[in-house]
Amino acid sequence: MENVEIAGNVDLKQPETEYYLVEEYENAEDEQPKMVYFSRLIGEGRADLKTKYNLRDRCYIGNTTMDPELSFIQANISQIRPAELVLDPFVG
Repeated sequence: MENVEIAGNVDLKQPETEYYLVEEYENAEDEQPKMVYFSRLIGEGRADLKTKYNLRDRCYIGNTTMDPELSFIQANISQIRPAELVLDPFVG
């Protein structure tokens, strides 16, 4: 493999683009990976919302209270965006 020199500024604290190298191994004892993936970050999830809307931290939990992770999955499947109107016929 050749060494390639790329000119430009490097900012490790606030990069414009992030790249990831992921190695997949068949077994933990293997020395060589089964597959190697190289990818560019195009988006991040919002796992922090599960903690923010944790059921144990809510004032009221009733029979219609839904687990926040399931509600986020449903909103993503429905492609709900901020400021959109959602009708819930079962008021759940």
